[in-house]
Amino acid sequence: MSRTFEGLSGGPYGGMPGFKTGGTSKAAADAIAGSVEELRRRVLAELPGTAEEIAGRLGLRRDQVAPRLSELTKGHLARAIKTKTRRRNSESGLTAAVYDAIAGNAL
Repeated sequence: MSRTFEGLSGGPYGGMPGFKTGGTSKAAADAIAGSVEELRRRVLAELPGTAEEIAGRLGLRRDQVAPRLSELTKGHLARAIKTKTRRRNSESGLTAAVYDAIAGNAL
């Protein structure tokens, strides 16, 4: 599937990484601003999966992937499937939502 990245360039984050508050959250977002679009592309290309699964496939940490999934979800490029049949066990022993790309949307 071909994926183009237009969904977030002017979307909810204006193409920038999201952050919850100022301080360290904003500093972390600023630090990856130059590479966030490529990270989103890589994460989207690995869907479906949980944040933990995608992080493992990409050689990243879960905390690098989970915010990208949130951004993709807010940009209507991905969705969290939270039904019991689509949740998977994580390394912590808890279940995690499986994210999937929304058909017709791409990076």
